[in-house]
Amino acid sequence: MKMKKLGAFFAAFLLVSSFFIPVFALSSPAATPVVAATPNTQNIIKISGSDPQVHEYFNQIAATKYDVQTNNCKTKSEQFANYLVQNGATDVYTVEVQQASGNIGHEYIQWQGKVYDPTFPVYGMSQTEYDKILTSHGLTGLKFIKQV
Repeated sequence: MKMKKLGAFFAAFLLVSSFFIPVFALSSPAATPVVAATPNTQNIIKISGSDPQVHEYFNQIAATKYDVQTNNCKTKSEQFANYLVQNGATDVYTVEVQQASGNIGHEYIQWQGKVYDPTFPVYGMSQTEYDKILTSHGLTGLKFIKQV
């Protein structure tokens, strides 16, 4: 009797697993075919720092009152970076730089090889010139750069 139950259980297991195993295998990441994404260049709008609308939006962010908790350099920079990306900009990076001690940091945007910082505010400055401003504020530590 025990052999009969064991045999029936094993047969049921094989029957059920024959349905599920191929499904799991097909949905596993290893079995999923990799398809190269083709960028959609038809809908991309090229914007630049010389566009008046971009500068106007930057100025609106820069004019908002700084608040350590709710509207700090990170908030302002990421708001501008998101605006750029949503409007077709590429090559947009957030840069976080720390003081040498690591206690205080600051975040700004690099876009098209220029610096955009709505906190100071700085619009379209070279990195070399901006580094002088950072140094004057003691921000000479590590830089963390992340593409948006």
